[in-house]
Amino acid sequence: MATDDSLVCNFKKCRKRLTNFCWVTSCSHVFCDEDAEREFSRGRICPACETQLPGNHDITRVDLQPPEEYKSMVLAGLRPEIIMEIAARGLSFWSYQSHQEKLYHEYCSSKAKEKLQQNESYYEQMMSRTQAELTAVKAQAEALRKELDATKLKYNESSEKLMDKGRQYQKLQTLYDSLRRRTLTLNKFDETDYTRLPLSPHHFLRPPQPPPITKPTSDTGPSTTFNIPILPHAGGPGLPTNKGTAVGPVSSTANPLQVDPNFAAAVFNAGAIQHSNATRPEPLMMNMYPPHPPPPNDGGLF
Repeated sequence: MATDDSLVCNFKKCRKRLTNFCWVTSCSHVFCDEDAEREFSRGRICPACETQLPGNHDITRVDLQPPEEYKSMVLAGLRPEIIMEIAARGLSFWSYQSHQEKLYHEYCSSKAKEKLQQNESYYEQMMSRTQAELTAVKAQAEALRKELDATKLKYNESSEKLMDKGRQYQKLQTLYDSLRRRTLTLNKFDETDYTRLPLSPHHFLRPPQPPPITKPTSDTGPSTTFNIPILPHAGGPGLPTNKGTAVGPVSSTANPLQVDPNFAAAVFNAGAIQHSNATRPEPLMMNMYPPHPPPPNDGGLF
């Protein structure tokens, strides 16, 4: 029953409090006008317990606020035992409604408690799961923060290396441009100046060979011929000497063109060596190009 000790409709989907009129069944159930008219129009069956109500007095519409005249006349003329029986049955109906209402509230309370326990268990699981996820997210965030710091450090190192490589590239580019300009200048100088230098005849002419000198061994015997090298004359390549000066010791009794045999043998050997060297092929032009000086150290990288 309601908090103000009033009846409520026993239809499960209604549970409306009854204030003016109600429909009462012989199975001790009560319904509001709307539910009773709808359900009893389909058949005389109790909507609460599905009991058949075939009698004329099994279903009765009752005024919950009867006037004073009705109260004065409803039990008038009845014997006291009948009045007491009617009152007892009315009290029994009220007691049954109160008990059913109590059972209904206990059932609703147990259902609410069970649902509350289920909700508590569910939310405890959700809380532990959320706490575990939060811990995992915090650990992941810490790992990502460390990874970010490491990435920033690597980025800074890479940036410094890139700047260093850029500076090295600029130095190499400057050195390359300097060497390139120097090489172009030297090549231009070689093409324009060195090819125009005059050549001296002694660069490609060999000195003249001396005429053979014959010294007779006896008046009738065979003669011996010597090739006596003549030293460079004055004005030519080599050391200057006086023109017409005799070379080596000359015998006082011999012909002025004849020389001592020992000196002639020594000169012969020296002339043979000189002749052997003179017969080797010689380049017609000496190397007139001076070697290129090494490039100056401009404070390069290596």
